[in-house]
Amino acid sequence: MVFPHPALAPILFDNEPQMNKQNACTVLFADVCGSTSLYSRYGNEQARRIIAQCIALMSDICRRHKGDIVKTIGDEVMVRFDRPDDAVCAACGIHDTLTRGVSFEGIRLAARIGLHCGPAFIIDGDVYGDAPNIASRMSSVARSGQIITTLETVKRLASEVAASTRFYDRITLKGGAAETSIYQVLWEKDNATRLLTCADLIDKAATAYLQLSYKSHKLMATPDRPIVLMGRAPDCTLVVDADLVSRVHARVEHRRGRFVLVDQSSNGTFIKFEDGQEVYLRREEMPLWGRGHISLGRAWHSDDMDLVRYSVQ
Repeated sequence: MVFPHPALAPILFDNEPQMNKQNACTVLFADVCGSTSLYSRYGNEQARRIIAQCIALMSDICRRHKGDIVKTIGDEVMVRFDRPDDAVCAACGIHDTLTRGVSFEGIRLAARIGLHCGPAFIIDGDVYGDAPNIASRMSSVARSGQIITTLETVKRLASEVAASTRFYDRITLKGGAAETSIYQVLWEKDNATRLLTCADLIDKAATAYLQLSYKSHKLMATPDRPIVLMGRAPDCTLVVDADLVSRVHARVEHRRGRFVLVDQSSNGTFIKFEDGQEVYLRREEMPLWGRGHISLGRAWHSDDMDLVRYSVQ
């Protein structure tokens, strides 16, 4: 992906003073791996829907780490951060979530991520210049499950976060005369070389409250109340007495700062997120984010009185 040099962007000629004003920021690119094979295997409509669900999940994780979504381009999301530490934690959060069994319509996906901290032109919410160009190049270098960044970025990280990186390679950037050192962020929890895991950093900023509402009943799930059971059984935490609902239909678990819905029913669970994305789970699990509706046992309908509403805070 190539971004135009700011001097070539027509908007800059209409507002010339912006041409010389650059801001330091960190740009992150997260790319869904294997998207081409998804289209050939499942067809255009299902593949597009699956990729959109993954993009929505990655975007929400970035927002939770103070990222501004610049744009989504096919199977890729571009995000701007004020602090490189937040970008690294968001990148770790994406990989951590995708590797913990999350599936989209039963399909497991992975991502490759590149990021770079440097000066950029920020115009009408979009980002131009070296920062996005180099971040995009880092994304193309990364393999599935990797986070690749530059030495310039590592120098700007907090010491405990920088300790989670290691030298990866030296490459020549497009238009550059000298080689540039690039680094890999070691995000896996069990890596013994890390002084402070990025998963630990994520936990500090992760969401901690989940509100569930069903008809006149409301309850709040917290780290101190880590499991909520939903179903027809009278001893469930949230009793949903409706057709096609199993006695213990689904549960919500609090795991390292996130709430995960786990279906354990015969008829499955339908989730509709606030951005319009719909997910069907049958003996599968999915992290909850933002706001949305949960339908136990049957497809979602806007006038359904048996919907469970949720809000992650």
